[in-house]
Amino acid sequence: IAELTQPFLNSNGKLFFKETEIGFDAVHTIFGDVAGTINGVLETKKPGSYQLAIQTKPTEINKVINTLKLDKPGIPIAGEIKSAIQITGALNKPKVDFDLVTTRVTRIDRVDFKNIRANLQLLGNTLNVKEFDGNPLVGGRVVGNGTIALKHSKNLAFNATAINVPGN
Repeated sequence: IAELTQPFLNSNGKLFFKETEIGFDAVHTIFGDVAGTINGVLETKKPGSYQLAIQTKPTEINKVINTLKLDKPGIPIAGEIKSAIQITGALNKPKVDFDLVTTRVTRIDRVDFKNIRANLQLLGNTLNVKEFDGNPLVGGRVVGNGTIALKHSKNLAFNATAINVPGN
């Protein structure tokens, strides 16, 4: 993937080669500060394609941001996430889908969440938040969706609804 910000290190697992395909069977690897396991197939024959599934281990959100060399968000975020990632599509234009869950209390701006679940899709430099569902510690639920421009831009369009959240 052309946009990868650094190499995969300490990789260990089974690779299978069949003509122009490379198969990954429980390949454990580290990408920056993010560790995970990859399964699937990479087709190298032009135009080529990805069919990869990645499970990441719990990682601090700010370590993920630094690993991907993204601009820091305009609001403070602290917590830990793990994810299931699907990389599909053409080698020159992959589609990356993420299902994220928090693994401990997470703070976004000034709100502490006991848990968050999100479904995201990365296309180029645009992150589409297809679904966000979080439960604040004070009670209730926050749901939303939106779009975030990632590289060197602060463009954010996000719809959020607070349901039964106490406060003013």
